Amino acid sequence: MEAITDFVTQNPLYGFGMAAGALLLIIALVKRMLKLAIIAALLNLAYGYYLQDLAKGVYADAKATYEEGRGKAENLVDEAGSLLQR
Repeated sequence: MEAITDFVTQNPLYGFGMAAGALLLIIALVKRMLKLAIIAALLNLAYGYYLQDLAKGVYADAKATYEEGRGKAENLVDEAGSLLQR
């Protein structure tokens, strides 16, 4: 490790090259993290929209099933009432 620091201090051009390489590496990592964050945000929005749309469909189906069951129950109550009145 000491040999590397001595080499870099004796040859500043290599030190500048290493610093530039490290800077480019940091920039590349930040760009990659930013792209990943944008993709994650878009996927999260799409999933939220999908769940909201799915919830509306499930609610409509549940409401239709409820109305159908309520109508059948009313018919059965009327039929049972008519049987009891006989």
